[in-house]
Amino acid sequence: SGGFPNGYLSDTQLDSTIIARVIDSCVTWGMPLDFVSWHNFGINLHSQDRYFDYLNQKLVSSGHGAVPLIVSEWNLGAGYRETILDAAYMVNHTQSLFEHGITAHQVAAWQDFDSSTTEFHGDYGLLSWGALHKPSWKALRLLNSLGGPLLSVDSSNYRNLNILSTYENDTLKILVSNYALDGRAVAAFTLFYDYQVSGTDLQQQGYTASKLDSVLQGFIVLTGTDPLTIAINSCIPVYQTAQADFQNGRNIDLIIPGIAGNHTGQQTRIDSTHNNVIFRYDSLLNAGFNRVSAVNYLYPNSDFERENINLSDSIYSFHIEANGVMLIELYIPEIVLEIAENPEIELPIVYPNPTIDQVNINIEAKDLDKINIYDLNGRLVKTTKNPSFSIAEQESGTYILMIYSKGEVFTRKLVKE
Repeated sequence: SGGFPNGYLSDTQLDSTIIARVIDSCVTWGMPLDFVSWHNFGINLHSQDRYFDYLNQKLVSSGHGAVPLIVSEWNLGAGYRETILDAAYMVNHTQSLFEHGITAHQVAAWQDFDSSTTEFHGDYGLLSWGALHKPSWKALRLLNSLGGPLLSVDSSNYRNLNILSTYENDTLKILVSNYALDGRAVAAFTLFYDYQVSGTDLQQQGYTASKLDSVLQGFIVLTGTDPLTIAINSCIPVYQTAQADFQNGRNIDLIIPGIAGNHTGQQTRIDSTHNNVIFRYDSLLNAGFNRVSAVNYLYPNSDFERENINLSDSIYSFHIEANGVMLIELYIPEIVLEIAENPEIELPIVYPNPTIDQVNINIEAKDLDKINIYDLNGRLVKTTKNPSFSIAEQESGTYILMIYSKGEVFTRKLVKE
């Protein structure tokens, strides 16, 4: 296989998967679906957009409509658990599920299943066999500590640098999670899912993993104008940026507009050494402890080590390691928030309906992620991020709208006259 994952899969290929066949079988049997549930283990967040869009499209085109989606088990894949990826993956994957409107999900698992001969051996648990709190556990605790309304942040991406902010009890909280894979992996995932290239495409054109790596590093220069060459060359700056972030981490300027003067606060880091029980456990072993004595010394390891910080005027600058997670808490009582009296999401209304041309949806543009429009055969005919758009170019008939807003997914019918 050349070391590549399968990469982008067409609708036809996805139709042959078990989950698609279950959906089709339920149609044949006349059996309605109460929900769709599956497991997800891996490191690739780039695939989420593709697979969730396909699944929603498949449910609509098969006649099931909007069905609750449940990821009943998820975690990093084998070989990646209890690595430096742990903490940031937990936060960013959770955010990805929220943004894709997943009804419910559960991390696998609460505690390690296997005692093994070592305390940390790549098992599923958020807690080790001896109940030590892993970085993944602590990252989810920081995420869970965000209380109050979710605030707007102008730099957030669940694929890598994800930033969440809330305000509660005069305290501004900003959770920063820097999920960082090495440059080759990010470039490959971008090539597969953003440019819809498959591993088969690369193999047929003679691209082994080592050759692609040489192209990304600049040892081989491609001069062709075919779509595959253009796509690969477009991933070179992606590789360079991702590799720099993976090796060096990020320097970040946190800007809070309109805040003057000095403000105190705290920051809590989870990275290769801070609030990392695996690092502390290994240090104890190196100092002569055995497994039992090291576990007993560290248990329950539930407290966080925090650092005092100061915000000068509106800017706080800091460095975060690759795959680090940081919670910044600032006491700023003078912040004035614009919060609607009723924060409930109003069910989207599509109007006029039927229509000849213009379509409007009563969602503000800033709250709208996207709208996918499908015909009754399940074919995607249009995608837009605008709550007002035209379908004049479409044939008369009935269409299905999948509306993505604030982590929710709404399904609406639209008639084009």
